[in-house]
Amino acid sequence: MSINRSEMGDIRTIAFSLSTACRSYLNTYDLMIGNDTLPGNDIERLICCVVLAMGAMFYAIILGNMSLLVNNMDPTASRHRLKKDITTNTIRRVKVGMTLCARASYDS
Repeated sequence: MSINRSEMGDIRTIAFSLSTACRSYLNTYDLMIGNDTLPGNDIERLICCVVLAMGAMFYAIILGNMSLLVNNMDPTASRHRLKKDITTNTIRRVKVGMTLCARASYDS
């Protein structure tokens, strides 16, 4: 089983395209972060790209969890919002008159 010249050219073209993609992806991160990592070959560039992408994902997960904690920090306000939602849904379901609806619904 041998590879002819046209298949070898296709493999080189694909390898060059992957090398260019890795280099471009790493340069994008270098522009955003400001570091000068200077990987020497394609394998080092690929490892740098994977490590940078994982770091960005971990940062997004941590930032998302912190914002969720800050949002749910006040349990009294959360209970108040829950009771308000329950009351509003009950009023809509029972179809209470407009005067009682105006008295029961309020914005805090």
